[in-house]
Amino acid sequence: MTDTSTLVLSAAARVFASQGYLRTTLHDIAAAAGLSSDDLERQSPDKYALFAQSVLGAARTVLRASDHLVADVQDSRQARAQLAAVIEASARATIAQRDASGFYRSEVRYLLPDDRAENAAIVEEVQARIRRPLALLRPELEPVEVAMLAAASQSAVASITIHPTDMPEQKILTLLTTAAMRVLDSSPVRPSEVAPAREVHLPWRHDDSPRSRIQRAALTLFARDGFCAVAADDVAAASGVSLDVIAREFGDLSGLLREACVVGHAELQRIDNDVLSTAETPRDALIGFSCNYVHYSFEEPEGMTAFLNDGRRLPGDQKLEFLRMQAFTVGHWVRSLLGIRPELSLSEAQFLVFAGMCIVNDLGRKLDWQRDELTETRVQRVVLAAMANIRAG
Repeated sequence: MTDTSTLVLSAAARVFASQGYLRTTLHDIAAAAGLSSDDLERQSPDKYALFAQSVLGAARTVLRASDHLVADVQDSRQARAQLAAVIEASARATIAQRDASGFYRSEVRYLLPDDRAENAAIVEEVQARIRRPLALLRPELEPVEVAMLAAASQSAVASITIHPTDMPEQKILTLLTTAAMRVLDSSPVRPSEVAPAREVHLPWRHDDSPRSRIQRAALTLFARDGFCAVAADDVAAASGVSLDVIAREFGDLSGLLREACVVGHAELQRIDNDVLSTAETPRDALIGFSCNYVHYSFEEPEGMTAFLNDGRRLPGDQKLEFLRMQAFTVGHWVRSLLGIRPELSLSEAQFLVFAGMCIVNDLGRKLDWQRDELTETRVQRVVLAAMANIRAG
């Protein structure tokens, strides 16, 4: 690869990570690379090719980082050493490209089938390099638990790509590797430890009015295709409601997404207020918040996916409103975490909270949002382990 090709690919990855695939143009990439649009089109005329190279290149970099560590292990001591080494290698590689790989969660849906399959195979191999020594180290775990812990540890590491921070790289590395290893050390959940979660009430889930049909259809489309890829005609066709009614109820799709975010946030705030009214300690509060967040995410995966992936795509003041809502929820978690771990700085606590929230979304997608209390309790346990090394109960 020539120096110019490397420059273009690096610039493309950064722009895709910050703007998303659909909103990125070749002109944007040219500007980021310091080239004219004509020069870029002569060098790399295909936006999709640059996108696929960016996504697959980032995944391959993380995989290659642990190539030299792959070896059969014979006992628990070797297994733990290999786990720690693979986690550190993955974390170092991810940190090094954190500004250019923030598309791992939402943008991979725009890969063509063959490229998407290759990306999935790379991710699977990265996680397999965790599963194999983990299964030897912890034979008491069921295979589903081993797979979940391996995926959660990698999610904690990958969270740095969507959480900007000015902390020193060594501090980031320490936080990521410690959180990931705490996930791998977390205790298994047994059926007797499962506790019911607070019930979630969202208007579009409980009636069949035109307004609710519009919201259900839109959130499903946003979660599947991305907000920027959905048109009002798509929502009208999926909901069976006319464009005139959509315009009267919501104005445009930005208004629709904004209202879904506001209503969803209000419902999460309602059940979090229940936690605040009963929690006696910061530990109780963090356990309650994490339980609510996991249950809400698994009960309303389309809405939560749209909130996390597309809320930041809203225009102007609507985006600022979304960011305030996100900061409000994160703030509850951060204050509770600092009450449990006062040695953390504010930025470190925020960092760990984002890692915990990333684990919920990534495991949910991996598990296809399987809705049962045992699964949700398992997810909650690894989230609490990553942040504070505590468990509910």
